[in-house]
Amino acid sequence: MLLKVLICLTFTLSYPMLAYPEGLNDYLKKAAMNNPGLKAEYKEFEQAMLELPKAKSWHDPKLSFGYFIDPVETRVGAQRASLFLSQTFPWFGTFSIKGDVAEEKALALFEKFIQSRNEVFFKVKKVYYELLKLHQTIIFQKQQLEIYNDILKLVSNKDDYGKEQQLDILRIQLKIDELLTQIKDNENKRPSLHFAFMCLLNDKKIKINYDENHLEKPDSTLINQIYTIQGNPMFSMIEHQENKAKALKKLAVKNGLPDLGISFAYIFTEKREDAPNLEHNGRDAILPMLSLSIPIYRKKYKAQKKQADLMFDQWKLEKKDLMNRLNTKKYRCIYEINSAWDNFRLYSKKYPAVMNMAKLQKELYLNSNQNYIEWQRLQEKALEYLLYELKARKMFWTCHAEIQFLTGHDSSKFLSEEQINWQQKK
Repeated sequence: MLLKVLICLTFTLSYPMLAYPEGLNDYLKKAAMNNPGLKAEYKEFEQAMLELPKAKSWHDPKLSFGYFIDPVETRVGAQRASLFLSQTFPWFGTFSIKGDVAEEKALALFEKFIQSRNEVFFKVKKVYYELLKLHQTIIFQKQQLEIYNDILKLVSNKDDYGKEQQLDILRIQLKIDELLTQIKDNENKRPSLHFAFMCLLNDKKIKINYDENHLEKPDSTLINQIYTIQGNPMFSMIEHQENKAKALKKLAVKNGLPDLGISFAYIFTEKREDAPNLEHNGRDAILPMLSLSIPIYRKKYKAQKKQADLMFDQWKLEKKDLMNRLNTKKYRCIYEINSAWDNFRLYSKKYPAVMNMAKLQKELYLNSNQNYIEWQRLQEKALEYLLYELKARKMFWTCHAEIQFLTGHDSSKFLSEEQINWQQKK
């Protein structure tokens, strides 16, 4: 039953419709379906599921044949050959516990698969936001380049062309060269990021529609959300590992109990020629037998129980360590997402103010041919604040994505209601 349910659970995934920019959900779905690392982990999970029927299967019966080189003479004839059929049975309840061990192992691997899937989601979001930030950075730098090109034309076309204007033209040309270098550098970054994005999705033809996708403004309602790490799939994985350790201890006790055996022997008997009228002459013999193993060597069973205890203690410590690590990362992310929100608010206010100052300074410069350096300083500040705001947006959404990864947000969203109910019963 577990095998059927888990197959349905995996192949009827429904992906979360979160507040992502348009298109990101499609990328997440493609990554979940195509990422080779996830496929490999799912293959491991499928292998573990196939351990369930193996764990609960009976031992194969044994059939043996014997031939008497020197026939055994009996009253009804000489025994020529024998055929033995035997079947052994473990102690009552052993198969059930073996099934529990295999089942807990499979469920632990499934949770590990979900955790890896969530990690891939986080990596996709992180690279995606970085690509959007890089694209918008290039757009802003090109807009700045146009501003400098325009003012270069205005200064060059002035009638009162003197040494001060020559210095201004040189300053403008140097700034244009600087912007061109920055744009080229950012353009060179794009292929490596796009390749990383392509590898996560395992799709060489993937393209991002930058016209319809951009970094959204941070959502202040997300800052005050209560984040709990208990939803992380690794906690469920550790719980299944603990259950597996408990089952292994019970199995060690069962292994220390006798195995039962039933066998039948069929002995072929040859008729006596010297007594043709003998009753039951040449009658074959049938011998039913019962057997019982005697587990007197107890060291291996004690070692199995001790091993199960140590395994249980190990996962208790792993759980504590996981909680400490996740909480450390969570509080770091909470600080960073608050910092990103504060920076976004700050620079979204400073940018319009500096831009207005730059426009006024530009008019003063064009009218009086003075204070070009002040205009350039204000223009540089405007771009700086704009890029800081963009960086804050990217940081906000990246931190939010990491918090979702740490808290297992995506793993709780993609299951259908029926599958969630089944998981809660488990």
